[in-house]
Amino acid sequence: MTVAGLFRLIGRRWYVFAAGLLCAVAAILFLGTGQRLYSTQVEIVMLPPGTSLNFEMPDTMRVSLVNFADVTVREFNAQNPTHVLSAPKASLFGNGIRRGTSVQLANSGTQWSPSFGTPVISIQVIASSPEQVLSELNSSAAKIKKLTQQIQSAAGAEPASFIEPDFDATRVNVYSFGPTRAGTLKANLALVAVSLCVSSLAADLLDRRLSKRRESPWLADTAKATDPDKVALR
Repeated sequence: MTVAGLFRLIGRRWYVFAAGLLCAVAAILFLGTGQRLYSTQVEIVMLPPGTSLNFEMPDTMRVSLVNFADVTVREFNAQNPTHVLSAPKASLFGNGIRRGTSVQLANSGTQWSPSFGTPVISIQVIASSPEQVLSELNSSAAKIKKLTQQIQSAAGAEPASFIEPDFDATRVNVYSFGPTRAGTLKANLALVAVSLCVSSLAADLLDRRLSKRRESPWLADTAKATDPDKVALR
């Protein structure tokens, strides 16, 4: 079909193309509801007083710190709305969560064979903007720090001997994922092109069928038989 023929077809069967265009617009609006998301994951390490991340702690001390980190995580999740992930390496997005926070004890094992060998609390945050992610992350880190102080104070520990949660906000990386403007534009153009092709095929098929009906001998005889002028002559 030539371009001129296509324009003539559009002129004759414009309603077919209008219906196709409406379907394309509906699909674009439906698929365009997806938004770009941002996420981060950080680790908070429980450290004995006066030590750093490079501190080689004895196994007995590590076990105690892991237990303390576990108590902190349980208390935090009991006091704050968080999400439980399906597996140790799972992400919030992979669990169908588009806004929220996950706080859990770092698990180097699997879902069926967990291994908690380090006093590390893993925090994941997902939101619709980097600012929201950082705000929620800083808020969660501050709550964890305050919670560790409350737990140790309740146990009668002196502030000088407090276990400290190590968190450096300067090491936070925020990642983005989801549809981009260029990708959305390409997808919309593809939908319009597919709509035009399908509408052209449908309009051409309809045009051929209607043309055959007009050229049918039976329909021509029927039209003559029902012509009031010719019936009157008879």
